[in-house]
Amino acid sequence: MQEDIMNRKVLGALGEEKAKHYFQKKGYTVVSQNYQLHHGEIDLIVRAKKQLIFVEVKTRVSGQFGLPEESITYKKAKSLMRSVKYYLSRGNFEGFSWQIDLVAINLDEQGKAERFEHFENIIGA
Repeated sequence: MQEDIMNRKVLGALGEEKAKHYFQKKGYTVVSQNYQLHHGEIDLIVRAKKQLIFVEVKTRVSGQFGLPEESITYKKAKSLMRSVKYYLSRGNFEGFSWQIDLVAINLDEQGKAERFEHFENIIGA
């Protein structure tokens, strides 16, 4: 059980690094990674000019548990929205646009991305 939890953490961190690199290559600035709140976490926050993107990263090693994007439940979407609204309320983001995106990654056994998909604006305000 403890090993399984550790493997999920390592897998999650690997996926988040791949997502961070992807956004940096597209010209985005990383504002925060693993932004912690008392009721949740935002995996990645990136910015380009006056746009903020809050990124949820889901990573799987095999298709055994379904596609990564299938794990975004109503409860998870609600939690993400609550976290984003809290983050926005804590700063001066007047004039900024924002959206919540999903990066879904399937890795092979060596940690190489077999599939990398970026889904934009997955949760409407």
